[in-house]
Amino acid sequence: MKLKLKIPKRDLVKEIDFKERVKEQYLQWKADLLEKAKSVNDLRELRRIMDELDKNQFDWSSSTGEWLEKGEAYDIICLTIKLPGLKKNRIRYVIYGILSFSKGLTDSFDHLGDLERIMYIKNERGVYFAFSTIGHGYLELFPEILGQKNSFEELMSEEEYVFEVGDHSLCTERDNTKILIGKVPFIDIFRIIKTNIYKDHVYKKIPLLSNLDIEKKLEINWFNYGKEIIKIDKIIDKKIKSYSIAFRIKRALNKAFNFIKKRREIDYLYLLNAIKSTLWNVPPTKQDKIVRKIIKELEKISNKKQIDEDIISLLNGLLRHLDNLVDPIEFLKWSCRQDPDKLKKKFDFQFLKDFTPSAIQTLPVAFRMILDKTLSDIGYPEKLTPTEKGKRIIFWIAGNIYRILRSQFANVNKNLSDRFKTITTIVDKITFSDDYE
Repeated sequence: MKLKLKIPKRDLVKEIDFKERVKEQYLQWKADLLEKAKSVNDLRELRRIMDELDKNQFDWSSSTGEWLEKGEAYDIICLTIKLPGLKKNRIRYVIYGILSFSKGLTDSFDHLGDLERIMYIKNERGVYFAFSTIGHGYLELFPEILGQKNSFEELMSEEEYVFEVGDHSLCTERDNTKILIGKVPFIDIFRIIKTNIYKDHVYKKIPLLSNLDIEKKLEINWFNYGKEIIKIDKIIDKKIKSYSIAFRIKRALNKAFNFIKKRREIDYLYLLNAIKSTLWNVPPTKQDKIVRKIIKELEKISNKKQIDEDIISLLNGLLRHLDNLVDPIEFLKWSCRQDPDKLKKKFDFQFLKDFTPSAIQTLPVAFRMILDKTLSDIGYPEKLTPTEKGKRIIFWIAGNIYRILRSQFANVNKNLSDRFKTITTIVDKITFSDDYE
């Protein structure tokens, strides 16, 4: 499947120019790194250089850097992650756009590689909603209403997308957009103002790896992992809510005055909250170690109660789902690095045939980079920490203001340019008459 990307012509010119500047800085970074490696005199110095390079970030930078060097502006590959909804009979789809370089707002070299996303929610009636990226990776506060569709594939065939210059935010693009605030639909004023600048544009088809391809051919299953997380979260919620307000006050006083009474109950409630935080706000790559530590603590304080045994059993089940998610991605990344020919077999998709090997080589590394993100960040903004929720509100306000000002500034420039063109044409006719010849 391919998605339809809408590119404003003036943004395309800016993107090409910025790509070349980032490419120069990447080549300089690469040359400096190779020169540093050549100057190594002993193993200790080599180890120091290796320690300075974050392994996963280095793989990401080197693979996307090669793609940047050989590719074109707006070379983009997309992939779909399917996740269960928080409510019964609801599904979430997260589309990640993978780009070879990040940020178009400043002239400075930010970082190689970019991952931007858009999230879709399908309710029990088959109605779809979309959360575009507003800025710095944060999703919009209010979803766009897309209507009822027979399938996600049908929706994808109709959608148009824009990667906003400035931070490569991924947005849906459609006329007469309405957003849902609470349960009431409203016209999206911000989107109407913003899309007024997209008069002259070109289209480009970009490849999309479907969630079925990822699950069947690559054996990477985010859905089962998300389902297990939600199941554990609901059970933990019930356990936490079972504690009375009086107990919570007593616990707060004990903590404040360092009393050790009822130590077991206090520790147990603390660990329940720690589990909940780990589920949503710790990346899958780091969950294994934390979950095992929590299990050990639970075994220490457990008084052979069924409640503790249930939790321990659930956490052991989570560890198995973690292995089933993380291991295939790690193996894919490792095997493709060792034998690039295996990558061609793994990603033998017809719609990728026009992409360079270096662009396709980025895919396994992109899967690994997504693993370093929390589940709340990937597809459950309701579960973000209070701090992250606050940042999302700030970026929603700032992002919309930035885009409105940008669109209005662009319109002013265009109007001035048209007027100057008209004036100069008239002046030319007056000052350069045929009578002079």
